[in-house]
Amino acid sequence: MKEHLKNLILLQTCDNRIKTIQTKRDFIPERIKRLEESFEEKSRIFNSRLEKLDSLEKEKRAVEKEIQVIESRAQKGQEKLNNIKSNKEYTAALKEIEDIEKERTKQEDILLQVMETIEELKKECIEIKVEKENLRNEFDAEKKEIEEELLELNEESEGLMKQRAEYNCAVDSKILKTYDLLRARRAGVAVSAVVGGICQACHLEIPPQKFNELQRCNEMMSCPHCNRLLYWGEDEFFINLLNNDGV
Repeated sequence: MKEHLKNLILLQTCDNRIKTIQTKRDFIPERIKRLEESFEEKSRIFNSRLEKLDSLEKEKRAVEKEIQVIESRAQKGQEKLNNIKSNKEYTAALKEIEDIEKERTKQEDILLQVMETIEELKKECIEIKVEKENLRNEFDAEKKEIEEELLELNEESEGLMKQRAEYNCAVDSKILKTYDLLRARRAGVAVSAVVGGICQACHLEIPPQKFNELQRCNEMMSCPHCNRLLYWGEDEFFINLLNNDGV
């Protein structure tokens, strides 16, 4: 009976490792997706800043043009002032020049603010560009690492599938049918060790009489609680098997 259990345990161990590998493989697309999303988010921020910078440059040119128009008006106003004869016209011209100067001061303040914002934004764009490039390098490096990991997982999975086929053939067909049924119904775990009288899968105590029978290992036994196939986990035979299963 121990030989039957041995093949069954090796099969379960192999299936466990195959499941672990598949879980890792299934998660790889999500890992790559997260990397891509991080890079794309940084790219969006960078492009947004560039668009804002372009908008500010256009605003700067518009303000500079407005200041040129104001300066032209101021020059004409000064020329007009020099040719005025009456006090009334002179006063009106002075008022006009004063208003023009106020408008020029206002536009120059706006220009100064825009220029300061542009300088700050340029510095920010340089920083974001560096971050983006670093993120790109990290993305490429990690993606390469993931691809290498996937290759190793595929190779390991291929080897395990070959071993599984061997273990599958070694297990009694009737027991194998029970094993496959239990795996489907018990989250992939069909075989469980019993340690200290406790089933290690469902963590419930095995009745003393059944535990005594299990220790004798004269027949295939199931857990009375979860129905999984059982073996005595404190038996040196099984301890050595799991330490040197070769899977």
